Amino acid sequence: MRKIRIFIILSMIIFLSTALSAKIVEMIAAKVNGEIITLSELENELVQVREQVKKVYPPEEQANALKIEQKKMLNLLIENKLILQNAKKAGIDVSPAEVNRYVEEAITNMKKNFPDEKAFEDALVERQTNLTELRRSYRSRIEEELVIQRYVEQEVKSKIEVSEKEIDDYFEKQKEELRAKHILLNTEEEANAVLNELNNGRDFDELAKERSKGPSAEKGGDLGYFRKGDMLPEFEDKVFQMKKGEIAGPVKTQFGYHIIKLEDRRTIEPGERIHAFHIVSKTLEESKDLLERLKKGEDFETLAKEKSIGPSAKDGGDLGFFKRGDMVSEFENVAFNLKIGELSDIVKTDYGYHIIKVVSKETLSPDQVAAVKLNIKNKLTQDKMEKVYSAWVEKLKKEAVIEIKLVE
Repeated sequence: MRKIRIFIILSMIIFLSTALSAKIVEMIAAKVNGEIITLSELENELVQVREQVKKVYPPEEQANALKIEQKKMLNLLIENKLILQNAKKAGIDVSPAEVNRYVEEAITNMKKNFPDEKAFEDALVERQTNLTELRRSYRSRIEEELVIQRYVEQEVKSKIEVSEKEIDDYFEKQKEELRAKHILLNTEEEANAVLNELNNGRDFDELAKERSKGPSAEKGGDLGYFRKGDMLPEFEDKVFQMKKGEIAGPVKTQFGYHIIKLEDRRTIEPGERIHAFHIVSKTLEESKDLLERLKKGEDFETLAKEKSIGPSAKDGGDLGFFKRGDMVSEFENVAFNLKIGELSDIVKTDYGYHIIKVVSKETLSPDQVAAVKLNIKNKLTQDKMEKVYSAWVEKLKKEAVIEIKLVE
């Protein structure tokens, strides 16, 4: 669903594009039921997008990327205009006091981008505007956004219901974590070609390093452990149905086409934390010797202070409390399965050879469970809103007269 954007978040857009608007205001980008969206409005919204495109894409890909972003932004402006028209017909209104509050908040936030008041005022003069004109511009845009927000809440959000069973089911699913790898490709043809290579015996990690466009490529496509809700819905719909060791795909998401390999499944307690100590050694032989001494009754903290090469050695190897995801996976996979007071076998990580001892465990309190379930309810509500909103906006579009004037 479109994000309900109060423009206090994007305050610099208007400010930085003031001079640009006057030059191209006469050009029309689109018409919605006869109402005009100017090219200047579109360009104002694209100021920050242009900067992001320059940072993310190589020079030869920037023109095409910007064209795609321009289409997305024009579509968003059309949706905004259409929703605003319907909101006005429905009599949706906001109070001047509420609009003024957001205006002042926007200006306060903008001033934070300047070292002092004089620098802010100088910037206004440089852009041939003043505080009164800035307030006027903000007031108009913020009022429109508030009206749109109220109307979407009335027409979409108020009709969304999330049952206690849905919340409880989702909470239970949070107890399952998956570890997967993926190879991300730009096209379906590329993905099918990679899948054929895998079916013919190619190593997944090697192909991920060679072909994947994702940031996890250098790690063989390893995404680590994740829970329901951490990944895109299309990705999750597939991976949570897979068996350990299975390779599947291609799966299409907004980022491209994924070939997925499920590495592991494990059950956890949401919010679980453990308090552990460890002794880390450079060599396996040293670690074996220390483990024997511990099994014979030598004090763990004393040995950690004397022999551990980790930064926690001075504290007797005390790592304090930590949750899943705080430590490297090899370490936490063992630590979270230990009983209180139990010594681990030797665990190898990139940091050395570890012996781990868990001294206490914590799970969620009733209040914490309630807070987690509230977050789950909000997430499920948002997920449902996205689906309902999309269908609702498409219906509005079909009932409207929309003319795209922008020439590609």
